[in-house]
Amino acid sequence: MMHFQCVGEHGRRMLLYESPQYDPFGRRTKLTPAAVPSTVTTYLYDHSNVVQEQLSTGGTAHVLYGLGMDERYARINAAGVVSYFLTDAMGSTISRARTRQ
Repeated sequence: MMHFQCVGEHGRRMLLYESPQYDPFGRRTKLTPAAVPSTVTTYLYDHSNVVQEQLSTGGTAHVLYGLGMDERYARINAAGVVSYFLTDAMGSTISRARTRQ
């Protein structure tokens, strides 16, 4: 098993992740935070797009895509908070804007 660490943003905190798992197509299927190894995120795909993130704690987040390649519009977490993906002129995601609840 490959062991390496990557950093990802969770809310306003930066988390350290270890040992992501990938399927034969190179898509990430599981991600485990180093600080809380009991909280595993599992990713469900529609072809190459992540359409749902399932947390081992029971939460689920949905991702809304457009018709274009990697055209993400929004992510809705288990609490119903909507985050909108902000892109640059090339279509790369540069940030997310979140609605207030």
